[in-house]
Amino acid sequence: MVIEKRHSITLDEIIAYEFRCKKPTCGTRITVIAAKGVDIPDRCPQCGYQWHESTAEAVAASNSLRQFLEAVPEMERLKQFLGCELYLLLRSPQESQDDVLNKKG
Repeated sequence: MVIEKRHSITLDEIIAYEFRCKKPTCGTRITVIAAKGVDIPDRCPQCGYQWHESTAEAVAASNSLRQFLEAVPEMERLKQFLGCELYLLLRSPQESQDDVLNKKG
């Protein structure tokens, strides 16, 4: 017998977004309620580490992140018009992406 766990969520299960400072000595977390819109801070409120740089790549990354976060509630609102439902598959820390994608079911 094979026992398998799949971790997945639907868009309506997303209640907040968490931003975590990448500065090794900080790690401060900020939680933003998903229904209230998206406001990504420019700097860490604890240590001041810059979260948005002005390089073309950093601007593109920030814009893509903002578009993604704004699309989640819009997709939830419009899901009634789709003939399918979207599930986001999550991997556990001990699984690789390939492990998750190769599971049947």
